[in-house]
Amino acid sequence: MTTARRLAAYALLASAALWAGACGRPETDIVSTSTEDVGDYDVVGAARGRDGLRATVCVADPAHADAIADRVLRQLYSRGLSAVSLDVYSEDRAVTRVVLTQGVRRTEPLVGTPPSGACAARSPKEHS
Repeated sequence: MTTARRLAAYALLASAALWAGACGRPETDIVSTSTEDVGDYDVVGAARGRDGLRATVCVADPAHADAIADRVLRQLYSRGLSAVSLDVYSEDRAVTRVVLTQGVRRTEPLVGTPPSGACAARSPKEHS
């Protein structure tokens, strides 16, 4: 194989690898799925750490915090994270912390208020 062909082959492989990596969503990209039965929710902050992911989830209806946490955990399950911690807040107060470690889900108490401005009143979602 000539040098020019070898360089062309390497360039093609490098561009294919970059293109494939650009198509996926980052692990911190979590979206609200169907909200008709649980009310609106937003994942307003997510950060990947050494051992997993920690996220802040704002819920419109705190009575559905567990169901919403389960939906977010389902989205993250296939990403191979060793631990996920979700801090769930309503507009003005802490609701619960849901932690998934090595496939075991548990809830922990969470006190306080949402991080500054994280769960402030939002306008209703627009539907197209």
